[in-house]
Amino acid sequence: MSTSRARAEQLLKAETTTYKRLVSGGGAFFALKVQMPRQQPFLVALTDLDDPGTERVVVDPDAIDPSGATAIDFFVPSPDGKQVAVSLSEHGTEDGSLHVYDVESGKVVDEPIPHVNLMGGSVAWRHDGSGFWYTRCADPAGFRQQVWFRELGDAPDHVDLAGGFAGERIAENYLSASPDGRWVMDRVQKGRLVVAGGRHPRQVRACRARHGRAVPAFPPERPARQGAPPAADQWHHGR
Repeated sequence: MSTSRARAEQLLKAETTTYKRLVSGGGAFFALKVQMPRQQPFLVALTDLDDPGTERVVVDPDAIDPSGATAIDFFVPSPDGKQVAVSLSEHGTEDGSLHVYDVESGKVVDEPIPHVNLMGGSVAWRHDGSGFWYTRCADPAGFRQQVWFRELGDAPDHVDLAGGFAGERIAENYLSASPDGRWVMDRVQKGRLVVAGGRHPRQVRACRARHGRAVPAFPPERPARQGAPPAADQWHHGR
């Protein structure tokens, strides 16, 4: 038994490295780096996937909280790769607060946004990196997820993509935006208990992005026909 325990401790302390959730932004690649025996994965950026020397740490939860109780829920880099939105939660609650980091300096750019990840969170950047849409729960229990917009700087945040099915009590929003800045996609999944063979009903709403506001392009219950935006999977940002 002592030999098995010693072997287990040896494996836990061994230095192993893996990368996950690889996504590009501008001329950089972002990923969560899992490096045992460190307690939490941390966010890194690389300019060349074939050259580890180009890697730099952007957000390290262990540096923020040496106790190891803070974790990265998800991250989304801006289209130019100069900034990255990161949801951080503590003590396994998954009640994430969204922070925007400058990739070059690793410093926080704007005020954090609480409760973006209570029932799953999502972010979609405006094409020019000047702001982003994000999810936020109006109910402290994690229900009534809303979609808000933040303009980086002094402008106040505002509720966006309101109306239709997005404000229902149990719904999870997955946001994405087209590279040209013309469209914002809100894929909404109505959450409910699934019995064997059941499905989560989903609806899709596409909106035209105008001056930082999302204007519905067609009713959510009606399928898009002429003038419809590109397929959602062409815009989707990985969580």
